[in-house]
Amino acid sequence: NAGELIAEAALALEMAATAEDLRATIHPHPTLSETFWDAAKTLKI
Repeated sequence: NAGELIAEAALALEMAATAEDLRATIHPHPTLSETFWDAAKTLKI
């Protein structure tokens, strides 16, 4: 599970992703990396 989160975070950092980028990304379901998408949905930019 940690590897899944690390891979998602590393990709986001590598591409300098914004919350909007994460929100627009399709994530497999159900996975822990989906929490990045859920968190991005709640941010007000």
